[in-house]
Amino acid sequence: MIDRGKEIDTLNFNVKLCKRAELNNYGGVYILLLEGEPVYVGKSSNPLSRIMVHHKKGKKDFDSYFILTPKTPVNMKTVSIFETILVLALDPPLNGIVPSNPYMKTRNGIIEKIYGGHIGLFNKVVRDHNISEVYTGFYLLDEENNLVKDKTVIEQTRLDLKQSIDDAKVFVNNLLTNEVN
Repeated sequence: MIDRGKEIDTLNFNVKLCKRAELNNYGGVYILLLEGEPVYVGKSSNPLSRIMVHHKKGKKDFDSYFILTPKTPVNMKTVSIFETILVLALDPPLNGIVPSNPYMKTRNGIIEKIYGGHIGLFNKVVRDHNISEVYTGFYLLDEENNLVKDKTVIEQTRLDLKQSIDDAKVFVNNLLTNEVN
């Protein structure tokens, strides 16, 4: 059993299970739990502060949380990707939608932010280059915010993402079964 407050290392993140009253400051991804079940996944540069906002607003019912922090300094892009993977893996009821991240965006997000709302231009690029989704409803972007057109890269990313989602399911299940009696 994991002792409350004890850190463990896995998936290149330190994990800390905290009860609401324990105040520590870690950056990264957090999982809100209700009766041992994940109900929400979020990210923040200051997760504890964000968790306290959720508590004060009372819109998210939870009784404990995990805070997952990178073992080494990373930018929020990496944290965003991890958040997306956890939401895809856990499908927590309070998330509603899967969050975009810097490398995966929804069709509507791309049309709005990259193509200035021009759906026809987006459709033409996708059609002309036969670009497929990297995950249901998501397209892959490169560092310059362009749609990735290389089919090999898209397929490899699709496979890597599926493996990451499967790994995240096992990872969180292990956390929960080690903590919840």
